[in-house]
Amino acid sequence: MPHCAAFGCNFQSKGNKGTDVSLHCFPTDKKRRKEWEDVCGRTQLPKDPRLCSQHFSPDLTGAAGYKRRLKPNAFPTIFPHKEPKRLRGASEMRLKKKTSRRFFISLYYN
Repeated sequence: MPHCAAFGCNFQSKGNKGTDVSLHCFPTDKKRRKEWEDVCGRTQLPKDPRLCSQHFSPDLTGAAGYKRRLKPNAFPTIFPHKEPKRLRGASEMRLKKKTSRRFFISLYYN
């Protein structure tokens, strides 16, 4: 199921047929593709990544029949989604203790 590869964006093609949002494939040119990957905010991308039209300014998309098409040099610039919160030091330490405790208990009983 195609979905938007931008960090924090929940757009999927399923169930969004009536909206004006469409998905766009990454460029095939290696340099431009790398630039798109860098602004996505993800470390791992799907095999065939796509970005939804919400990440492009409206002047970069043009209608071609029933589909929205990107202009040749379009670049995604709109990323309203926030970065994930980092745990504070004490919270991070508690989480590490908890997971290590579970690990040792599972080793002991297995």
